Amino acid sequence: MASKDSSAAAAADGMTSSEKEARNGSLTNGKVVAAVVTAEQQIFESIIDDIGPLGKWQWGIALCNIVMTITASIHTMNYPMLVGTNREWSYSCSANRTLPAPGQKSCTIVLDSGREKECMDVPGAAMVYHSEYFGDTVTTDFDLMCGRLRHLAPLVHSAFTIGCFFGVFLFGWLADCYGRKRVLCCGIPVMIVLNFGLAFSPNIVVFLVVRLLQGLFVFGAFTVMYILTMETTSESKRAMLGNVVHIPWGLQFITVALIAWLIKDWRVQQLVQSVVSLSCLVVFTPLLPESPRWLALQGRIQPATQLLVTGAKRNGTFRNVDQNSIQQRLEKLYLVHTSGPKVSNVSLALGLVKTPKMRKRFLLSTVVWFQGALTNHGFNFYTPMLAKDPFWSYSIAGVAEFLAPTAGAFLFSWGRRIPITISYFVCA
Repeated sequence: MASKDSSAAAAADGMTSSEKEARNGSLTNGKVVAAVVTAEQQIFESIIDDIGPLGKWQWGIALCNIVMTITASIHTMNYPMLVGTNREWSYSCSANRTLPAPGQKSCTIVLDSGREKECMDVPGAAMVYHSEYFGDTVTTDFDLMCGRLRHLAPLVHSAFTIGCFFGVFLFGWLADCYGRKRVLCCGIPVMIVLNFGLAFSPNIVVFLVVRLLQGLFVFGAFTVMYILTMETTSESKRAMLGNVVHIPWGLQFITVALIAWLIKDWRVQQLVQSVVSLSCLVVFTPLLPESPRWLALQGRIQPATQLLVTGAKRNGTFRNVDQNSIQQRLEKLYLVHTSGPKVSNVSLALGLVKTPKMRKRFLLSTVVWFQGALTNHGFNFYTPMLAKDPFWSYSIAGVAEFLAPTAGAFLFSWGRRIPITISYFVCA
């Protein structure tokens, strides 16, 4: 106990004036929270700069992130191929499974009496579908082109995005409570099971439920992995690395298009795509560490110190790093964190709109993200409708998606405001 108190005292002696203000509460309200967060960032950033802002250790973590990016993008972007998005479909109602005429789009059948009825209301009749490019799809398997179920087709992707929305919040909270790696090690196996399980959905209701849970776990795990990557990288390298780990995203347009071109059954497509997610089990290897920052904030100074020392060894900077200095700064980090005000997550969220400056930033960020997401999803998911061959058009969209983070890795290293403004001007 005495050694711990002396360590805390030594850490306090090395505090800057802003850190002491944060600890002593000489600032008020939101300024105290801001001072604490700033102090924590400065302390941990100094350690990351010492062990190497971006070396082999960080690239190993980024590799795990890239593996997760590939999995997340495949199961996000496979929607048009699973449902068979294409303008060349022909379909009709038939009692003897006769193929529809090219271009025919009919959901009814004419009875002997001359009356016209919906196909699903006629015993013995069934919808028959034909496409030059697709075979069995979610749309044809669950009869989503006609009748009462036709309104459920858009929910195939909406269910996934709703799951993504809740997954980001849920996994973020769990990662703060139990640690980044622990949440990933628990969540990724469930994600893999859901990815494979989607292929065995017996009806559209089960499919939508599994698809929602799939979105929750896929994007929840992806978000935690991204947080861990950014936490262990120097601030000066985050913009570049953040774009680099997203570069494989666009290439998966081509992957899912190629799989759909080779395999005409959506269930087999889903199984093949899910095999890739097995690579995410890399989280169980030493290649992916726990977040040393999270460990330090929990008071687990020794494990955090050892992880950072290991990082220095892999980066080749160990000879220039003082292990005692790292430990002392982590102790100071913990002291600043625990001495600051206790703020609930609700209060932190409300902090986004408390001051005019924060309200302005929050509003602008919301508009930018909403517009970007709306345009991106609309463009990507309906690209197969732009040309006769859906596979070529979707692959071309993937090339554009690939170029975006590739360019961003260089552009956003020079700032945020000017590159974003130029990008939106070009898009407009």
